[in-house]
Amino acid sequence: MSVPEEETESADPRAIVELFHIQRSFEQSGGPIALKEVNLTVYPGDFLAIIGASGSGKSTLLNIIGLLDTPTSGHLYLNGIDVSSATEKSRNRLRSAFLGFVFQASHVIGRDSVARNAALSLRIQGVARKERPEIVGYWLDYFGLGHRASSLGKQISGGEKQRLALARAVASGPLLLLADEPTGNLDATNSELVIDHLKQLNAAGTTIIVITHDPTVAAAAKRQVGMIDGSLHDGNPHIAEAEQLRTRREGSNRFGKRRPVRELSDLISDALTGISTSFGRSILLIVAFMLGIAGLVASTGISQSAATQISEKISQSALDEVRFSKTVPADSPDLEPVLQWVEGVQSSLSRIDGVVGAGFKSVLPEKAMTISRFSPLSLSPLPISNTSVVMVDQTFLSTNDLSISPTTPSIFATDTPTKAAILGRQAAEKLGIEPKSTGNSIWVSGQEIPVVGILTDSPRDPALESAILLSPGVAKASYANTTIVVRTQPGYPAPLSNVLASAIEPGNPASIKINTVGDLRTLARGVRSDLSILIGGVSVILLLLAMLSAATTMYVSVRSRTSEIALRRALGSSQASIASLFLLEGGFMGAIGGLLGCAAGSSAIVIICIAQGWSAVLAWWWLPAAASIGLATGIISALVPALIAAKQNPAQAIRD
Repeated sequence: MSVPEEETESADPRAIVELFHIQRSFEQSGGPIALKEVNLTVYPGDFLAIIGASGSGKSTLLNIIGLLDTPTSGHLYLNGIDVSSATEKSRNRLRSAFLGFVFQASHVIGRDSVARNAALSLRIQGVARKERPEIVGYWLDYFGLGHRASSLGKQISGGEKQRLALARAVASGPLLLLADEPTGNLDATNSELVIDHLKQLNAAGTTIIVITHDPTVAAAAKRQVGMIDGSLHDGNPHIAEAEQLRTRREGSNRFGKRRPVRELSDLISDALTGISTSFGRSILLIVAFMLGIAGLVASTGISQSAATQISEKISQSALDEVRFSKTVPADSPDLEPVLQWVEGVQSSLSRIDGVVGAGFKSVLPEKAMTISRFSPLSLSPLPISNTSVVMVDQTFLSTNDLSISPTTPSIFATDTPTKAAILGRQAAEKLGIEPKSTGNSIWVSGQEIPVVGILTDSPRDPALESAILLSPGVAKASYANTTIVVRTQPGYPAPLSNVLASAIEPGNPASIKINTVGDLRTLARGVRSDLSILIGGVSVILLLLAMLSAATTMYVSVRSRTSEIALRRALGSSQASIASLFLLEGGFMGAIGGLLGCAAGSSAIVIICIAQGWSAVLAWWWLPAAASIGLATGIISALVPALIAAKQNPAQAIRD
């Protein structure tokens, strides 16, 4: 294994660990000093017990030797390498290559199997997958756990957990095994078993440093030193008599160049395992993402479906319709000139190729009209307001796709003086006239007008459903605005609109106002854009709320997994690997939530569109888009928790 070039050789190249004048204080100045001028040398094959009371500095010393903490001053050599000021990356690699850890708390990951727990150090080292089962199987059998390989970590006893911690520590073939109160949580029987295992490992060549306040554990060691108030006593080196033996495998031979693909594969596997085993937490996160994405998909789809219905009606008119109007002088009291002008225009248009028909409508001035169900001579007249009155001809009725019940005869022709009215369904409701009733009349500005039909649907001009349509034979009055609606074959409106004004009024084309195809299409785009902005804003708010909920849940998850994070760091995981693990978990749960949200949102679109009688707009690309949005939002939600996890101090986390 390669080491940083700047590191210097120690005084004794045979030593595994050398400490010179190590001092550690926990504040910049004036704070308590945990270690005072500690000097210590450990040789291959040593079994050293560091004995001391709680708070004497034993754990701090072990954390410094294990590269989980850094000394305030002094030098630390590990296998001949000065690591006192090594970079974080170098410390991670050295821990993974040279060191094994056993703590008072076993730090077994309860959601993982016993075999997967034992293989954690191998995964961090990047050992090939095909080699792991043999290594793990050997050590589980060695510690009497072979029959528990498939059991979950949370299902085994305390003694089995500590033996599993030993198996995990030595599976990577460390040069030095560090044990922090390894029997502190065990009964006498299991303590004796763990001590026997430590002695066997040492006899086979493993160098061991154990810190303890238990004299039984200390008695098993070949050498003991005392720690009192941060100072080490009887720390002179003692070279082990036994010849150094090779263990089952040597970590330095297995530990080589890290393979990014293999490392990513292991992180993905760990992330998926974390998701599948922490079921309740994962479900909550996935549901949060699902609701956010479902709201985004549903609101966007519904807005698109609604806009499509409006756009279809507008576009339908735009493809085969031209509307133009002429302003009639307000002092024109007679309807006859208007009707003559309309007849002349209709006659001219009928000779143009592509024109299907040309009808007209004139809006009566609202202030000049009074509308009532009964005669003004009645004792109880019931006038209505906010209802427009429009004069139309038979061609307008027949060419504008109106649904009228019952169908009307040609009494709306301009050449007949017949008086008749058609009520829009909303106007009929205001007047109290039932749709299927007959023999009804209304009074318009003192004239009685027979009602010949009810307008039930006007797809091209929905405003007519709240209007009263009068035949040209009604009263003579001033008509302020007359619009001629020209129905054409598809594709004719654009060229026709270019020449229409000059053809109809060659002497005064400016008096003709034309609604072109472009105007209608601009309106359609405006409707779609306004709906999209409105609904999109609501969707973004829903998604932000889902991200906030997910981030909070993941932060709680990080806090509950402090032990696992500390263990991974102790075994050599880098800060980037820890952060990547949580980012992957967030991303996977976000993507799953995105797919489920797409399904839920699409279902909502279909249900609402069926209820409204619309054609549902379901874009195929929403599926990959929802998964991508979920993945991105999941990673963003996990970003802060992942950084918090990566920045945790492993030494402090181990103590906690």
